[in-house]
Amino acid sequence: MASEFNPSTEVLYFRPRAHTRWRPPRKYLLWPAWVYRVVAPAARPRRLNMLEKAVLGLCRAGIRRAEFIGPRLHIEPDLAAYILLDLMERGLLDENAQPTESGRELLLEEVADADEMRVGHVFQDPITGELWPRFVERLEYAKREFGSGPYPTLELGTTGKPHRERPFMHLLPGRFTSPRPEPEEILRASRQHRARLRQAPEMSVFPELVADDESEESSEGPEVISRISYVDDYPKPVFLTTYLYLPEGSEDDLLGGGWYVCDPFGMGASPVLRRRIEQAMERSDRLRQEVERMIGQPLKERQQQQRDLANELRVQAEYEVEKQLTLGIRNWPGYERLVEMEWVRQEALLLGDQLPAHKLRAVLIAVRSVLEESFAVLAERHPLGVSWQKLYLEERPLSEEAIIRAHYERAAQDLGLETPIPDRLVGVQPGQVRAVCQTSDGWRLRPLIMATLLCAAGQEQSLHPLRYVARKEPRFLVEVDQLAELCGAAAHAGRDTFDAGRVYQAVDRTYRIVELLSNPRG
Repeated sequence: MASEFNPSTEVLYFRPRAHTRWRPPRKYLLWPAWVYRVVAPAARPRRLNMLEKAVLGLCRAGIRRAEFIGPRLHIEPDLAAYILLDLMERGLLDENAQPTESGRELLLEEVADADEMRVGHVFQDPITGELWPRFVERLEYAKREFGSGPYPTLELGTTGKPHRERPFMHLLPGRFTSPRPEPEEILRASRQHRARLRQAPEMSVFPELVADDESEESSEGPEVISRISYVDDYPKPVFLTTYLYLPEGSEDDLLGGGWYVCDPFGMGASPVLRRRIEQAMERSDRLRQEVERMIGQPLKERQQQQRDLANELRVQAEYEVEKQLTLGIRNWPGYERLVEMEWVRQEALLLGDQLPAHKLRAVLIAVRSVLEESFAVLAERHPLGVSWQKLYLEERPLSEEAIIRAHYERAAQDLGLETPIPDRLVGVQPGQVRAVCQTSDGWRLRPLIMATLLCAAGQEQSLHPLRYVARKEPRFLVEVDQLAELCGAAAHAGRDTFDAGRVYQAVDRTYRIVELLSNPRG
């Protein structure tokens, strides 16, 4: 039976990019996928909260004094006066509390409360039925040229700097059917896409690698969607464009598998797609030969070397973690993250003088993951709850920097932590703190640190572990902030290099922080 995926199937091109500089040769690959069209209402972000909208409406109706507005809305006149003043400062009311033209237009928009319909697309693996964690509004088709070869040639690049690539097309034998994705799966894919855009450090490691065609164009993140109105009954077969590559300086690198494959949607390297390719190579000799041709070595031989080395590194990493933190650390929920961090450090140490810059960046990125995981574990054991409300007034976030700083420093002093708090931590906004308190997929290091700080403060939290941490290390906030800054620099390093000694020292400091958070009474 003929397959829906054949050389004439359309090809999509979302500008795949490597996570680091690559060395020749690289090999373009066309990977099969189902694409579903999705229609979703994307609610406009609200520019007025409920009270602001009510006050603006009363002013339009001729009720413009705080002492009259307050009783009608069941709020204190002082709060009504505060809202009136704020609306005036925003140019929505004039000095007589009459709605301005922009105020009237905004009120009409808010009252209409109309959702804008968005058309997007999700992508499904035809073999596993799993959705890619991507949601895109526009399909980008590659220019193709058919010649004497079995597969089309792709015309890529820009008008001023075009280039042509002859890819390998992974054709599936027979026909494949997958269940239509459920709305919950689509919403999850959209959320994961936005989270990936926030969390992917490799996308900005090298500015010149913004896109494969060296253009400055980059796709915007998906619109916020909360429900699905329509999903195609039947998907469309397409091929996604990606390429396999070897990192620069990896000629003798057996650490981490040697070769990489780009995420087809421009998100750096894709471990998920690599696993799918490895599974497909067990059934496709032609695909396996393409990979072997690129790396210049039979895969079985290289894979055995990698397995042997990986086993050695795993044993050494576990030994180092337990030497630093005792055997009891195996019970810590973040244990695997620690082993991964130490594993990456052991890889870097093994390379010695041949250490490429991206390996040091990988160590720092692993450090950040350990810190995020450690604070996330702490938040699971001691829920953050509504601690964000300390930075809000009647559902409105505080905006004065001095007031926000005062709340943070009061919490630090209550715990016995050193003040003043580093400016980068004080700069965490109320909305960021609220996000990490309310969403499980919103972990970001500095907001998570500050949410934990607010949660731990107060007499009702006298047993919170952060109090014990403060007794042992009053400069705790300074330590984690310095590490966060160093890890952030790794994510945006460009062509810069890092001092290996400083990077390894960061790992040692991370062990100390984990020791404090995982065993605060020890």
